[in-house]
Amino acid sequence: TPDTGPASGGTQVTIRGSGLSVAGGTEQVKFGTSGASTLTHLSATTLVVTSPSRSAGTVTVTVITPNGTSNGAKYTFNASPVLSLPIPTEVLTTGGNAVKLLGTNLALVTKVAVDGTTVHFTFLSTTRLRITSIPAHAAGATTITASGAGGISTAPITYVTDSAGKPFITSISPTHGSANGGYPMTIKGKDISTTTTVTFGGTGVPFTKTGTTVIITSVPAGTAGTSDDVSVHVPSGTQTSPPYVFTYT
Repeated sequence: TPDTGPASGGTQVTIRGSGLSVAGGTEQVKFGTSGASTLTHLSATTLVVTSPSRSAGTVTVTVITPNGTSNGAKYTFNASPVLSLPIPTEVLTTGGNAVKLLGTNLALVTKVAVDGTTVHFTFLSTTRLRITSIPAHAAGATTITASGAGGISTAPITYVTDSAGKPFITSISPTHGSANGGYPMTIKGKDISTTTTVTFGGTGVPFTKTGTTVIITSVPAGTAGTSDDVSVHVPSGTQTSPPYVFTYT
């Protein structure tokens, strides 16, 4: 125990049985064809070893002594999660918006944290996670961490203060909806009153605007379980807002 760990190795594994050691401590432990990186002999019935690094997959663990090779027990090496980047890469210091995380091997992620603060997230696919509401934070660069049975991975994100002329979406309503599309979406934000274009998944969509509110006339159809990015474009400043995430159900 445990019978699973990250492919990067380093997991302390306790092996229990009988006849696991001999005088002089000449026993070996193999994870498939790879030897344990460390081995501690506690008794003839208990060994503690450190798993080696290996490719993801299930192998047979055996104990080898001068008296022979034991029967095998299964151990699974889990692929390590890899975060590539968040969308958006910049958020306001006030927080509150959803953030999509792109990467690989995300199926076994059980915890996501922003600068050490655990946040609620939704699993979308093995390559996408969605932070429901990113917490407020002081301005500057920090990290998002995803961890689970496969290990830990981090990605950078930057908190910024509101600056004149740079548009930011602070909320969309709804944040998720039917993959059939066809319903309106309300966008609220800072410095978006001069919006000239709204894109949904990179494609321009019809919209109307009233003050600091922009309304997409009809959300386009999508695929259930996936997400798209909503952005507004203005003629001044940075021109394009960091995207806000919408999820199809």
